Amino acid sequence: MEARTTRRKVNVEKVITLWREGLTDKEIAERLAVNPSTISYWRKKLKLPPNKKVLINREQLEELAEKGYSLRRIANELNYDVNTVKKYLDKYGIELKYRGRGRKVQFDVEKFLIMYRGGLNDKEIAEIMDISTSCIYRWRKRLGLPPNRRRESRRDIAKKLVSEFMANRDVCTLEDLTNYVTSKGISHSTLYSVLRDMKMKGSLNIVRLVRGRGPRKKYTAHDLFGKLTCKSLVYTNPMKLIDFMKKHIDMEDARKINVITKVLRNIMPHDLYQLWIKNK
Repeated sequence: MEARTTRRKVNVEKVITLWREGLTDKEIAERLAVNPSTISYWRKKLKLPPNKKVLINREQLEELAEKGYSLRRIANELNYDVNTVKKYLDKYGIELKYRGRGRKVQFDVEKFLIMYRGGLNDKEIAEIMDISTSCIYRWRKRLGLPPNRRRESRRDIAKKLVSEFMANRDVCTLEDLTNYVTSKGISHSTLYSVLRDMKMKGSLNIVRLVRGRGPRKKYTAHDLFGKLTCKSLVYTNPMKLIDFMKKHIDMEDARKINVITKVLRNIMPHDLYQLWIKNK
C-alpha cells in the first residue's frame, strides 16, 4: 500500500523534466527521494522510453565550460575521448567559450543566416566560418531552424537534367542530350556514368546505328541510315524509336529495308529487333 501511495505523490512534472535531461530511472529516483520502481512505473505510464546511463553529466560539463576549458582540455580532465565529450556538449546544448588554444569564438549570426538561406548544411557552414560543426548545430537549434538537406551531388543533377531533357521526347541523339547536359556544367564522364546506371535500371536505352556486320555489297552505312549513320539514339519508348527510325530511313526500297533488317539484327537488343520486324 505504501508503494502505491508513493507513486501517487511523485511530482510527475519533475519526472518528465529530469527524464528530458537524460537521467536514468535510478538517478531520477535519487533526485526525488523515491524508489526506482516508482519512477519506472510512472515512466511506463507516460510511455517514455528508458534513458541509457549517462557517462558525463550536465553539471560536470557546465562547470568546466564556465571555467573556459577547451574541448580537448575537458576531455583530458574527464578522461574521455574528444568525440564523446563533443556528443554530450551537443546533447546538453552547452557552448564552449573557447576553442583550440583558448581562442574565443565570435559567432556571426548574420553571416550564418546568409549561408543557411543559401542552402549550405551545418558542415559546409562550419568550414567556411572556421568553427566547429557542433557550434553551428547549437546556433541553428537556438534559432529554431531545421537542418538543410544535403545538397545535390553532380550525379543527382545530371540525372535530373537527363530526365528533364527526355520528358518531352521519347527519342533523341546522344549528341543532343550530351550538348544539353554539359552546357549546364556537368562533365562528360559524370553524364556517361549516369547514363550507364540509368540503362542498367531500365530507365532508358541506347542503340548506335552503324554498318556492323551483315551484307556488304551495294549499300554503305550512309545509304542505309542516312543522317542517322553512326548516331547513338537514346530512347525511353521502343515503339517510338522504331517510328523515329522509319521517319529518317528510306522505307520505299524493299531490298534496302531487307539489308537494314539484317544489319539491325547485329546491333539491336533481341526484343527491339523483334519489334522492328513486326512494324517495319
